[in-house]
Amino acid sequence: MEDNRERIIVKKTFDGQEFDVVYVKGTTGKTKRQMDEMRASGNVNVDPAAAMFSYCAELNPRTYQAGPGIICEQDVAVKMRDGVTIYADIYRPSDSAGKVPCIVSWGYFGKRPAEGQDDWKLMGVPPQAVSKMAKFESADPGYWCRYGYAVANVDARGVGNSEGCVNLWGTEDARDGYDFVEWAAAQAWCNGRCTLFGNSGVCMENWKIAAEQPPHLACLAAWEGQSDLYRESYFCGGIPNPAYEENIVKEVACKTFVEDTVTMVQGRLCPERVGRCPWKPVLCHIKSGVV
Repeated sequence: MEDNRERIIVKKTFDGQEFDVVYVKGTTGKTKRQMDEMRASGNVNVDPAAAMFSYCAELNPRTYQAGPGIICEQDVAVKMRDGVTIYADIYRPSDSAGKVPCIVSWGYFGKRPAEGQDDWKLMGVPPQAVSKMAKFESADPGYWCRYGYAVANVDARGVGNSEGCVNLWGTEDARDGYDFVEWAAAQAWCNGRCTLFGNSGVCMENWKIAAEQPPHLACLAAWEGQSDLYRESYFCGGIPNPAYEENIVKEVACKTFVEDTVTMVQGRLCPERVGRCPWKPVLCHIKSGVV
């Protein structure tokens, strides 16, 4: 099926070189009501990942008891260095007398995904094994808060209700992660020590953030990621393999635009429309580890 979504070209500079970067109009996240109506009609997306990642909870800042011994500050606004506001849910032990370390769950996959499903479960894990507070591929507040940790479930730039456009896998997203770690470490409830936690796509973002070396990032728990996007994702063994990235670009809940790495890699846009062939600079970015 031909993808006719709106695309824009943004000029960006990396390592002193200017590149044309393609962004595609995002898929506006579905509310709980829309997800319920879709299920009631029988028109449920056959892709369970899409149903999970496309959900967007309504912006609703509040503080409430999320579970026994766990308090949640929902939709906390955090400003990045360029003034863009992103949103996070902060889960903390409600009975802790002192300050606690913070596990940061950073990612494009959306916070509170359980609200958008009628049967919350994760792949390969028995139902009810993971609490409804957990993000996909991230730390479960229902477990870690009981061991004296805070867990920050973050919607990265452009995801859900967070402002800006989604920047995939690169240094721009990593700088935002740096800013969030330093913000969390400075909060009254935090002891100044933070970690990043997650696997697969979340792991890939964690590595990038850690490479920026936030001063208050004490350790890292990241596994099963890809370290070379060119060889391990876009062109496995030299063979075009865009399926994983296509899913991310298509399914992430975004009200603005998503960095369209797939279009750039495949050269779907004709050079006349962008001034020059868009895939060449992107391949350079991937090879050099910028994207």
